[in-house]
Amino acid sequence: MNAHPTPVGAAADHADAVDVLSDLLAQQAQEIRRLSEELVASYEKEIRFFQNLESRDEQLKTQERTYLKKVWWLESELRKTREERDAAREERDAAREQWERTRASRTFRLQRRVWKLRKAVRSWR
Repeated sequence: MNAHPTPVGAAADHADAVDVLSDLLAQQAQEIRRLSEELVASYEKEIRFFQNLESRDEQLKTQERTYLKKVWWLESELRKTREERDAAREERDAAREQWERTRASRTFRLQRRVWKLRKAVRSWR
């Protein structure tokens, strides 16, 4: 038995090992290429998803700003309406108080008597 391989056998073993390693590297390169394409597709899908989220978020913010403007306008109109109502109530109450004071006055009572007397005199005719 020869402890050292022959140069021809060693070269053949070496060539086989290189072929096996070359095939293995080619398979791994294909697998890496396939996985990287999957990863790129996944990232692109994720990017589109987040772009859609950002777009929807911006639309919602725009809509919210529009609604807030409407709410502020409505609150302003409500405040104006309440102020006008309160002013009208105050005016009505002042007029009512004035009427009550006038009715309670001596002059008004005398004028009322005069009207009643005139009415009575007219009915005699």
